[in-house]
Amino acid sequence: MNRLLLILGVSLLGLSACVTQLENPLELQPQLVINGVFNNSAGQRQVSVLLVDDLDGNGQKLDATGSIYKDGQLSAELVSNANGDLELPDGYMIEAGAEYFIELITNGNKVYRSIPQVVAPKYETEEISWEVVEDVDRPFFRGDPIVRSTIEFFAHVDLPDAEVDQRYYRWVVDESWDFHESPISDTICYLSKSVSDYSASLLTNASNLLQVGQARKSVAIRDFDNSFAETHYFNVYLHSLDARTYEFYAKSERLTSGTGTIYDEVPGPFRGNISNIDDPEEVVLGWVEFFLADTMRARLSGDDFRAQNFFVSTQCNQTGEPGPCPPQITPPGGGLPPPCQCLDCQEVLGEDALNPPFYWED
Repeated sequence: MNRLLLILGVSLLGLSACVTQLENPLELQPQLVINGVFNNSAGQRQVSVLLVDDLDGNGQKLDATGSIYKDGQLSAELVSNANGDLELPDGYMIEAGAEYFIELITNGNKVYRSIPQVVAPKYETEEISWEVVEDVDRPFFRGDPIVRSTIEFFAHVDLPDAEVDQRYYRWVVDESWDFHESPISDTICYLSKSVSDYSASLLTNASNLLQVGQARKSVAIRDFDNSFAETHYFNVYLHSLDARTYEFYAKSERLTSGTGTIYDEVPGPFRGNISNIDDPEEVVLGWVEFFLADTMRARLSGDDFRAQNFFVSTQCNQTGEPGPCPPQITPPGGGLPPPCQCLDCQEVLGEDALNPPFYWED
C-alpha cells in the first residue's frame, strides 16, 4: 500500500510540474562562424566573420583584417567592403592549379587560417534540359480534377573515368522573369529568385556509382505557374570543387535532410576548414572555398511551352485594369510571392524592378 501511495505521489508531482513554465535548458555560447567564397565572379569574392549567438544563425560581424596566400606566398591583402566583409581586391584573379588559403586576424589579435586548397579546372555544363510534370489530384468528393504542374531543370555533364580524373561538381541556380503590368500597359517589371531559394545540387564521379559518359543531374524544380507565359531565365552556375569541400557540402546535406537511417551522423555543428593557429581545439564553424565557376542560361518563353503542347495562361487579368498588388503571403522559406493578377511595379517593388538583368535579351 505504501508503495502504491509513493507511486501516486510522484505521478501527481509530475502532473503539477506540467503546468509550470518551462525554461529552455540549452545555454547557447557565442560561436565564431567564418564563411568565405572566392572565385572570379562578381559578388563571390569575400569572407565574413561572425559571432553567432542564437539558433537562427544571426550574429554580429567582427572587425578583422585578412590576407590571401597563393602557393604558400603572400599574394594580396583583403579589402574591407561596405557590408563589413573582407573581399579580394579589384582585378585579382583565382587561377586553376594554384593553391590558396586565407589568414584572418580579429580585433582580439587571434589568427585564423584556412586549409590550403588547390583550385580545380573550370568544369562546364554542356546542356540544360527541362521537363514539365502534371500531377492530377482527383478529389474524394465530386468535382473537377485538380492539376498541379511543376517544371524541373537538369544539367548535363560528360563524366570522365574517375581513375584518370576525379571530379566534384556543385550547381546553384537563380531565376529571373518579366511581368507585364496589364494588357494595356507597356510597363514591364522583372522579378527574380536568388540562389538561396533553391537547394544546391552535388555530383561526383569518385563514388563509383556513375558510369563514364553523359550524366544528367536535377538542379531546380518549381511550380509551373502563369509566370512562364512570358520570358524566363534560369541561370545555372557550376562550381568546380576539391574533394574536401565536396565532402563538407555532402555532409551538410545529409545532416539537414529529412530522411536517413540510424547509422547516419548525429545532427549538430561540425568543424569547418579554418582554425585558430594558436588554439587548434577551438571550434570554428563555416567554410572557406576557392573555385572556378561556369555559367549557363536557359531562356524560355510561352512559345517554347506551346511547342510542347503546354498551355500557359497570361499572368495579368484581361480586364485591362491596372492596380497595385493585393496583400500576398510569403511562401515558406522566404522569397517573392507568386505574381499577382495585376501589378504596379514601382509602387510594390520599387524602381529597381523596372531594370532588366544585364544578360536580358528582348
